[in-house]
Amino acid sequence: MNRTARLICSIVINLIVTAASTGVVISYFMGNITNVTYPYETLFFFTTDSNLIAALGCLLVAEFEIGILRGKRNSIPQWAALIKYAGMISLLLTFLTVMTLLLPLYGTETVTGTSFHMHIMAPALTFFSFVFLESGRKLDFSRSLWGMAPMLIYGLIYLIMVVFIGFNNGGWTDFYSFNRNGLWYISLAMMTSATFALCMSTRFLYNLVAKIRKVNYIKKKALSH
Repeated sequence: MNRTARLICSIVINLIVTAASTGVVISYFMGNITNVTYPYETLFFFTTDSNLIAALGCLLVAEFEIGILRGKRNSIPQWAALIKYAGMISLLLTFLTVMTLLLPLYGTETVTGTSFHMHIMAPALTFFSFVFLESGRKLDFSRSLWGMAPMLIYGLIYLIMVVFIGFNNGGWTDFYSFNRNGLWYISLAMMTSATFALCMSTRFLYNLVAKIRKVNYIKKKALSH
């Protein structure tokens, strides 16, 4: 697949993710959710937050990719790529959490309806586009750690609202069951480790694809002479 084809595919996927994720969140404020009292409470869920971050990243990347197609830009700014990267890592963490923890606890409602997009399709599409269509400059170790930022910030807020304040004092209910039997510290360690592993594994794949693409480009250039 040449660069133009990759750009077009990436733009289409990024716009689909942006539109679908934003549409689902808007639908929450129009009554399309039953497990909250007020629509704004959907923003308490990491699923919603991770999808919004990813949607923003996808929109920014798509905008810059359109600029590249039109010959007005040469590349995607690093800051925009990192926003999408952080959103992608957060979505992958959402996917793993649903598959390993929430699906056994709450059943198929976690992967049907709008949850199918938020928990499965959005993670898959952002991962595919970022790793296989947008790989370019090497993603170094320090930049890859930005993927942990949303989880660490959300984890701190969740800890304060669920454990330190508590539902009876105006905090949140433990809707992710991370503090079951008071073992919040184990959940925190597991989520931090899982997020770090996702950052390192996606960094490896991203850099591998970029390296292969570069080698193929050099070979084609050499054969053309």
